[in-house]
Amino acid sequence: MVKFIGLKMKILKSIFASMLLVSVCGFATTSCNDDDGYPNKVEFLSGEFVVSKSAMALAGTQPQTLTIKSPVRPSVSSDAAWIHVGEVERSVSSSIYTCVISCDENSAYDVRTDSLTVTAGSESKTVTVTQYGAETVEIVSISSEGGVLAPNGGTFTVNYAATGEVNIEAPQWLTIVGSRSLNECSVEFRYSANNGEAGRSGDIVISLVSDPAISQIVTVSQEKAEISTDMSSSAIELAAKMYAGVNIGNTMESPSGEGTWGTPVVNQEYIRGLKSLGFNAVRVPCAWDSHVSDAATNTIDPAWLDRVSEVVGYIVAEDMYAIVNIHWDGGWLETSCVNGYDEVVDKKQRDYWTQIANKLNVYDEHLLFAGMNEPGQQDQGAVNSSSINAIKAYQQTFVDAVRATGGNNAKRCLIHQTPYMK
Repeated sequence: MVKFIGLKMKILKSIFASMLLVSVCGFATTSCNDDDGYPNKVEFLSGEFVVSKSAMALAGTQPQTLTIKSPVRPSVSSDAAWIHVGEVERSVSSSIYTCVISCDENSAYDVRTDSLTVTAGSESKTVTVTQYGAETVEIVSISSEGGVLAPNGGTFTVNYAATGEVNIEAPQWLTIVGSRSLNECSVEFRYSANNGEAGRSGDIVISLVSDPAISQIVTVSQEKAEISTDMSSSAIELAAKMYAGVNIGNTMESPSGEGTWGTPVVNQEYIRGLKSLGFNAVRVPCAWDSHVSDAATNTIDPAWLDRVSEVVGYIVAEDMYAIVNIHWDGGWLETSCVNGYDEVVDKKQRDYWTQIANKLNVYDEHLLFAGMNEPGQQDQGAVNSSSINAIKAYQQTFVDAVRATGGNNAKRCLIHQTPYMK
């Protein structure tokens, strides 16, 4: 039987923090300048010859440092009279060398370009040097041709040249997994499968910290992925497949929105972290009543439906099982049931589950629905036969609403709670 572990806020916050240290979703600060000691922290294979940049962007006479990994002392030279090469100096590591590159003042302020040659033994590498009349950011290359990303997820790298420290901003569905390396001024992104109803696109903005107006934009796009329609497992078989479960509590069920109960928003890295800890099932407690755009028609905000689908996508992409419910949600459902059946509550139950089921219909048997959460828990002494009949009626409405949406939901595994049970 699957066991779900309810993480208390302090424990969950700690796990979130450790998971997210390596992944700042949508924002990072980095620099092309290699004289901040960073390369000295990198481990290299013996005999490797690496130059920190294939392209340098200099603003006026402001120098930059070139970092070189070499088993022997390298040499750096240029045939351009306006490029000045400093002494090659050994850094803290015996195989790391640095060299300061500067330029003469370019009074005409025309952009000019030439190159450096870095030689180590019989090997050599070329570095393009471009001098601009002012600060700038330039895109060197993007590993995904035309910015088109794979529907089923993956990684890609943007290489850039900049005259100073930069900020990097990206859509939430892109996770920054690396922002500096000795090989390039580069940033690596990881992205999950697009399990939405349509393709998506977004802009990556790389701008100078000193002047954010100086920036470059890289637009990327991703078509929707093909979704599995496997719904062949029975409820008993699915239960057997889920051997360790966890609640991502204090996140999606906060009526005030994610992050308001002391926990960061859920991202792909966090879900991968749960998987690495041995979990293969994740319950996603959700608030819905506080995300309604039109109370008169019980219409859930489409942006919130998109966000819940995104989190489910994180889980399913890792071949884990997701359970989505209507959680406490202000108590309109689980608390009111002690008072017996209420037609208004029943209509809201039907309307909400119709929208939830339609939105998440694309997911296969890795997604399960739970119609309620702890019905009657807040006032156990008041639960009577009238309360139980109300719970049964609301649960039947849940089943009817989900099944009526057809598709994968016609066979989706549905979970029912008895009084006080999650």
